[in-house]
Amino acid sequence: MSRKHLLLFQVGILSLVLLLSGSPGPAQEKDYPRKPITFIIPYEAGSGGDVVTRPLVEGASKKLGAPMVVINKPGASGTVGLKDILDARPDGYTLGQHTALTLNKLQGLFPKNQKDVDMIGVFQAEWVILCCNAKKPWKTIQEVIEFAKAHPEEVKMATSSKGANAWLAAVGFGEVAGITLNIMPQPGAAGMAVLQAAGGHADLSCSGMPEAKTQIDSGNLRLLTILGPHRLPGKYGYAPTLKEAGYDFEFSVIRCVLGPKGMPRPILAKLQQVFGEVAKSKGYRDFLVSQNSTALWQPGEEGVKAWDDQEKILRPLLQKTGFLKEAK
Repeated sequence: MSRKHLLLFQVGILSLVLLLSGSPGPAQEKDYPRKPITFIIPYEAGSGGDVVTRPLVEGASKKLGAPMVVINKPGASGTVGLKDILDARPDGYTLGQHTALTLNKLQGLFPKNQKDVDMIGVFQAEWVILCCNAKKPWKTIQEVIEFAKAHPEEVKMATSSKGANAWLAAVGFGEVAGITLNIMPQPGAAGMAVLQAAGGHADLSCSGMPEAKTQIDSGNLRLLTILGPHRLPGKYGYAPTLKEAGYDFEFSVIRCVLGPKGMPRPILAKLQQVFGEVAKSKGYRDFLVSQNSTALWQPGEEGVKAWDDQEKILRPLLQKTGFLKEAK
């Protein structure tokens, strides 16, 4: 075989290997997406993250012209699903959502954070709320605090799993209020916490509004306060912020869409554009308002910075509670 023919043979073999490997080339990037996209939500169905993410995914799927198959993979504070996202081939066909990127690493649960993913964008912020069982006599958060001071460890507060966002918010609230609560961590996110309080198994719940809204509207829970900078819009505006009650403490949850590190830049740019268009659309923003959540769109490095800012809040709180075990 001549040298020229040998070179042509080697080029042909290399092309075949690339084709069989599924590595996206320029033509594949231009035609993206050519097949269904798997979208992993690492929390249980019906949780706050699930509720606010599904309409976003549906909108992006329509704009891309390809189905997005949503798979719920809860477990280990969201790290089970996150591992599946980041271990996937970085070709744009496995994406996901996350709510605790920096928290998981700070706690030593997962070795990667916002700097180890391809950030599509932060699309929502949600302020934590405190509710009580509607049969309890407390009408304000101040009444709860006064009772708890007189009865240490008697007031039962249901939260998400130990070390997760709602649990940390409950710990921070108890610390700033100078009270000792009987904190009852529940499996997974805060959906179970809401049910515990609504059913009378706990006195209080610490959660986001998406998890608690149905139970508040049905009269099973009483909304007491918002751990945010302002009151909620609309009919829930009667509930004061914790700062209005005299306690300087805020706690929010932010959510992002992400993919494994190393996605082709044209595909990442297309995803940022499409998800951004949906996140900024009137329909989706109105939906978030109906859920009493804050709409925003912080793509790429802006989204990474949002997680960096959250880390500055979480690190001292984790250190105080003994949960700062940053994964290496």
